[in-house]
Amino acid sequence: MKNIVDFYPSKSTFTDASDTAFYLTSFQSFSENASAQIRIYHLGCLLYSKTFHLDKGQRKQLLFIESSMLRINSNGQGFIAACDILINGSHKKTLHTAFDLNPSWAKNPRYGFLSDFYPKREDVNATIEELVKFHINGLQFYDWQYRHDQLLPDQSEYKDALGRRLSLTTIKQLMRAAHDYGIACMPYLAIYAASIKYWSLNKSSALYNADKKPIMFHDFLGLMDPSPQSVWAEHLAEECDRTLEKLPFDGLHIDQYGEPKIAYDAVGKLLDLPAAFISFINHVKEKHTGKTIVLNAVGNWPIEALCSSDQDFMYIEVWPPAVHYQDLQEIIRNAQMLSKNKPVVLAVYMPSSWKANIQLSNAIIFASGATRIEIGEHARYLSDPYFPKHQEISPSLYKNLRKYYDFAVAYSEWLKPCNRTPFDFQVTPAEGILMITNRINRRIILHLINTHSIQEVRWDKKHRVPAVIKNIQIKIPILNKPKQVQYASPDVDLPHLQPVKSSFSGKELKITIPKLKYWTMISIETENK
Repeated sequence: MKNIVDFYPSKSTFTDASDTAFYLTSFQSFSENASAQIRIYHLGCLLYSKTFHLDKGQRKQLLFIESSMLRINSNGQGFIAACDILINGSHKKTLHTAFDLNPSWAKNPRYGFLSDFYPKREDVNATIEELVKFHINGLQFYDWQYRHDQLLPDQSEYKDALGRRLSLTTIKQLMRAAHDYGIACMPYLAIYAASIKYWSLNKSSALYNADKKPIMFHDFLGLMDPSPQSVWAEHLAEECDRTLEKLPFDGLHIDQYGEPKIAYDAVGKLLDLPAAFISFINHVKEKHTGKTIVLNAVGNWPIEALCSSDQDFMYIEVWPPAVHYQDLQEIIRNAQMLSKNKPVVLAVYMPSSWKANIQLSNAIIFASGATRIEIGEHARYLSDPYFPKHQEISPSLYKNLRKYYDFAVAYSEWLKPCNRTPFDFQVTPAEGILMITNRINRRIILHLINTHSIQEVRWDKKHRVPAVIKNIQIKIPILNKPKQVQYASPDVDLPHLQPVKSSFSGKELKITIPKLKYWTMISIETENK
């Protein structure tokens, strides 16, 4: 799965330009006359180039670059890093990665997951370093807790509600390693789930249906009333306080189950669950200033309420009936609009063997200005809402996913919602191409997504790889001849912007894209806004 030679940043996100460094690794020791030339690009412009002599006999080297040409702003910046391997001055191989300078991970979240917290885990550092290669800058610690109503265990080693053996020592080691690599750590908790033991002693604070029957989750959890000032809400808030006091987590990842949407308290009063969610989010956010708070919008519900809350980014678990690829774009755009351009993270579950579905989903999600939680333990794939059911990915998917994450980081300034404005105009692309458009100051960005030859354009049913489309011609109404027209794609070996064959006549720009596999991005720089 790994290359003979690999190249990746030393941290998932750099908050200080002076820390910028890269790991260069090899399965074989570097020879005496080996060197590496590192070049840094920002949106197509070469900023930096330096040649490093590689230490003979070493298999892993840390290469620092001077930071004088790098700048960090409030919204963050993304870069491409290229590394030419030279032997006796002769070029042997070129490797690419990406990195970003970002003051806050939550402004551009690339969410991953951990779910294996067994005692005496020996691969902690290797697990986290593997995630750095995908630029994962936030990790959800899924089902790390002792019980849903008692997050912290009474002893270091314990069993969770499903009998899994866990270790608080392992959790602390994973957090320490993640922080060393610039990755935030988020503890999972459920906003209204309690153990049967707790629930049976507090039925007056439980949730009930219209028939006055208690609402359960499977056979091991009872659902509680999360309304403000309820016994349960106060208890859970105290558990959050205790967790953030005892462990160096960077926030709270709060879950709900999508159902019930209608519930009653013990005396038969109809409850406003969306309002309860908002109240809890705002309470813990006010109490823990500086911590990242997010609550899962299961099935995109209740997205309107959550977008109005104080949570830091939108986390949406996609379920039927939103099964079409177009639904992913619409869910993202709606959340961006309602939340006034907060970042959006989607959870979309599918088997790791559905390579075409995964890559097409990622193309649409990234091009729409969002990201996705999918990579976790040992670069394994999130295929199920119960995270421990993660699956191994193939070497080819591993390679392609790294390309996609590199691309999303390198061009993050053109992708993230805070920098872009939807730009709708009459363009008719070839059949089977989904086009996403936006503008950034004097730049028009077009994303071409290939769904050609797919019978049912759905992410929830396995389908074939879309047929490659060649020599795509696009006509764009534009007032003046553009300064520059370029394109780039994560589906090729070179992530750099390339010139596009184009012509301008009569207030119309004609563009020809040589090939479209899954995703191609076009940049049109104009003279005026």
